Amino acid sequence: MIEQDYPTCTRTCCDILAGHLLADAGHDTRRLHGDRSFGTQMADIMCLVATDVTGGVIAKSGHWVMEEQPKKTTAAIIDFIEK
Repeated sequence: MIEQDYPTCTRTCCDILAGHLLADAGHDTRRLHGDRSFGTQMADIMCLVATDVTGGVIAKSGHWVMEEQPKKTTAAIIDFIEK
């Protein structure tokens, strides 16, 4: 397991709670992270609280996928919405 500082852990817990609330509301959940950051880890964790989670990894990106790879991230979001 990756050791994290308190603010990062708090944000992670908030992300999981947000995913849980969305799942409870019947929304599909999409988790995108960079291959140089969490990769599939957050989507794997989200599966613990949500039933319909689609994970994705954006190549050549860190934590800030939209800023680092906007075209790839936008394409992944559009693909998810169109399904």
